[in-house]
Amino acid sequence: MTGSGLVEGFMTVLDTFTAQDMIVNGVSTFFAQTVFKDKVRFDKHPTFPTDSGGDVFIKKGKDSVKVVFNKPYDAVPAISATLSIDNPSLEAQILDADYSYAVVKKTADGFSIKLNKLAQDDLKFSWTAIQTQ
Repeated sequence: MTGSGLVEGFMTVLDTFTAQDMIVNGVSTFFAQTVFKDKVRFDKHPTFPTDSGGDVFIKKGKDSVKVVFNKPYDAVPAISATLSIDNPSLEAQILDADYSYAVVKKTADGFSIKLNKLAQDDLKFSWTAIQTQ
């Protein structure tokens, strides 16, 4: 095809499709691995699956919480966790408690967040997990 073209309905490409510039309107679904050979820019916030991040609580009187991924990663992902304080009235109390914590027992199936002592209140942790090459 040269010049402009319009495809309505489904289009099946059996080998390679090459285009200098391409605009797709609507939802696009890729059924196999997709490789981007250059920078990728998102003009809006991307949405990732629940295995890529979330919030968990270490309950009062406990010192750890376990996170299990819905689908195991291919390898152990890079995992970060942050103590989050949503209630301003508890901010000083939680900070004065001098908690230390670590991400432990990392596997492709999940991980745990471990405190240095028992939680005096329910503690919220926000976490992210990404797999790198």
